[in-house]
Amino acid sequence: MPSGKRTQIKTLMARSINNVDRAMVYLDDLHKMFEPQHKPYAEYLAAMITTLLTVREWQLDFWEKAWGSSGENYRSYI
Repeated sequence: MPSGKRTQIKTLMARSINNVDRAMVYLDDLHKMFEPQHKPYAEYLAAMITTLLTVREWQLDFWEKAWGSSGENYRSYI
């Protein structure tokens, strides 16, 4: 269990960012499966990925504003 409240909060945010990353990987796999024969579905999946990229950028921006360090350091809290 993380030692302090701040570490617990950072761990939750790090897990959230990591889960968004994982979701994008899964959606990309689906996109590759649907693109050859079902382009409308592939476009819908691409839109989901784009939206998640925006969410990820917001999460990293939040990290930098809340804790004053690069959001890319989140992996040390997973």
